[in-house]
Amino acid sequence: MADAPMRGRGLATRRAIGDVVRRAALSSYGVVSVAGPRPWHTAMAWIGRATPGVKVRIGPPLTVDLYLAVARGVPVAEVARNVDSAVRHGLRLALGREIDELAIHVDRLRTPIHRPAHGGGPDAQEGDVVEGAAEAPRNEAGPEAA
Repeated sequence: MADAPMRGRGLATRRAIGDVVRRAALSSYGVVSVAGPRPWHTAMAWIGRATPGVKVRIGPPLTVDLYLAVARGVPVAEVARNVDSAVRHGLRLALGREIDELAIHVDRLRTPIHRPAHGGGPDAQEGDVVEGAAEAPRNEAGPEAA
């Protein structure tokens, strides 16, 4: 039998809330990365001083600003709805309270391009995705044009 719930008070830091938000956002379909709007946000994350792409304000209203990079080709509005519900659910489980305001900013679109199945390098496997790789041109005229 489980113990009865005890009344008390818990404390969550901005960084802990940011980690919950970041993990929930990255687990959503279509989200490529969570990155800050400024280059120094990434540098601050490297030295462990910030959670890039997540801005948390704690007070009577709990507000979160989230900056995302989304994969090109997926519906951005649908990705934002999924991220919204994932973040709200994650914070509800972690904190036991609702978030008052959540702003989702789609900062970038990234285009993953598929590498040809026969090329690539010693570790290449069929279907691997490589940023910046070019696809082979296709013959649009068909076999009759030859």
